[in-house]
Amino acid sequence: MASTTGAPPLTAAKGWPTKLLKTLNVTDSDWDVPWPHIGTLGKQLPFSEACAMAEKHGYDAVHLDVDFLLEHGPGRVRELLDAHGLEPGGWRFPCHLHDLSDDEFFEKEFAQFVREAPLAAAAGYKTTSFHLLPWSNATPKNRFADHFALVAARLRRVGEVLREHDIRLALEFLGPYGNRRVHGRPSRGGHDFVHTIEGIRCLAAAAGVSSHVGLKLDVHHWHCTGGMLEELICLEPHEVVLVELNDSTASCSRRAQPEFDRDVPGRNGVSDAAGMLAVLMHIGVTCPVHVESFTRRFEDMDTDEAIREQKAAMDRTFAAAAARVLPADLIGDQPHINDPHEPAGWEERMARELSEYRHRHGLAAAC
Repeated sequence: MASTTGAPPLTAAKGWPTKLLKTLNVTDSDWDVPWPHIGTLGKQLPFSEACAMAEKHGYDAVHLDVDFLLEHGPGRVRELLDAHGLEPGGWRFPCHLHDLSDDEFFEKEFAQFVREAPLAAAAGYKTTSFHLLPWSNATPKNRFADHFALVAARLRRVGEVLREHDIRLALEFLGPYGNRRVHGRPSRGGHDFVHTIEGIRCLAAAAGVSSHVGLKLDVHHWHCTGGMLEELICLEPHEVVLVELNDSTASCSRRAQPEFDRDVPGRNGVSDAAGMLAVLMHIGVTCPVHVESFTRRFEDMDTDEAIREQKAAMDRTFAAAAARVLPADLIGDQPHINDPHEPAGWEERMARELSEYRHRHGLAAAC
């Protein structure tokens, strides 16, 4: 039976990346902001200057400044990309899918997305991205099931626009437990929400949009929720839509990690950015990759110097990932023995007892 939500091969979707793209992000914010944005390097430049910087420092791609697109049009965006030898990266998704937006405000945001999507696609930008907050903001608070149903319903509507323009949406889960400890515990009047890889996958599946909605994988958030390579190795390549590289702080435990204290990948030796990237390379992921380092030390640094440092960290992470030998207990084809002390004839006994059980209860034999 054919899958009703199966993803097409990447080659079937015109304009999707065909490799991991080292992407510069200095276009739509310089720190975390209350309005939608795609991420931050810690600096912000006009789109034309961002393209020049991306070429200077050897990036493959650059993220889009949507305001520039709206003012100058897709043609001018493509001219700049071509002039600097760059590929399109991603752009900020304008809708709060979670309950931070009530229905009336979501309708306004959705109308904005409907206007922007064809322009971004015409400029070659087929990746858009935003995050989900891991708790309920509504008053009264939404319990998990109600919140899940709300987001899935909104995703179904968004999915129609994504399919129309062959755009992929990368949804980011936020991992630091402190957010849920303060905002998400019923004992404090709150309710938690999706905050893991599997949570995002389940939302996309429930909404029937898995072909065009996947993961924005941030190393820091993955680290905070366990940082297991085993979670990544079983993903399908199309499920990873955008990757953010960074390193969590060494000043506290995994459970106590703050949201906004991350440095360039590899600087602190805490989060395994190279391991994540090695697994994504192994399974064949193709998407934009950028550095998102929330660190105050870049505030007073020259923009060119900051970009140079972050690109060097990205290059080292890519090189380390390419050299990483993934262990056989992660990727090997050897059989997995669930019961190493199983006695002889056990499987036959279980088969016989199963047959007897079905006979007693009038169940047809399995095909």
